[in-house]
Amino acid sequence: MMNVVLECAPRERMGLFLSVGVACITLGPACGPVVSGLMVTLFGWRAIFAVPLAGGVIVAASGAVLMRNEGERRGGRLDVPSLVLLAVGLTAFVFSVGGLSENLLLGACVLVVALVLVGMFAHRQLALGRPLLDIRPMLSSRFWPACALLAVTMMTSFSMSVLLPLNFEGSFGMSALMAGLLVLPAVVGNAITGVIGGRIMGARLLTAHPGRHRLYRGRSGGHLVCGALA
Repeated sequence: MMNVVLECAPRERMGLFLSVGVACITLGPACGPVVSGLMVTLFGWRAIFAVPLAGGVIVAASGAVLMRNEGERRGGRLDVPSLVLLAVGLTAFVFSVGGLSENLLLGACVLVVALVLVGMFAHRQLALGRPLLDIRPMLSSRFWPACALLAVTMMTSFSMSVLLPLNFEGSFGMSALMAGLLVLPAVVGNAITGVIGGRIMGARLLTAHPGRHRLYRGRSGGHLVCGALA
């Protein structure tokens, strides 16, 4: 989605388009507990699979009719070794993180294997002329800190969207619907402020000062809130 925005959106509205995309990603986990909680409460747990099924059919049909190709197709070849290294490495990493609390030695060994595989994947991408994933921007000191900041932000947002409703249900005996509704206002506020920030960023992209300090101040405020909750 982000690549499509960068490819198709005009520069003066790129910040707005990106922020709307991020807002959709944020609202999805927020609305999920509310919608699924309502359906579980009224119809049982099997009913929650009806929404993604219907949504997937509608989106696929709409995309087939409405979407058009904006770029030129370029021939390429799928690098199977890169795909295998990435798939196995990420799977091993997720397994190691989950297994550290149960078996420290096994989890640590799998974590080392995962890091080696991911490192091999990164080395191969830098060596290929047309890599599966171009990671050369990560070598830029202006790019990788933003990626790390985005990863921490997304982990915080998604984990709170999932863990807080579970905590409310388990600790306070709330229904699935009530737990989802309790989390929803904060995430909606986050999405709204994200769109506002995207509009500001879009305006700043046309100037010599893209508003880097506003990003630092906004993220510092987020860290303060996380610290207060901790």
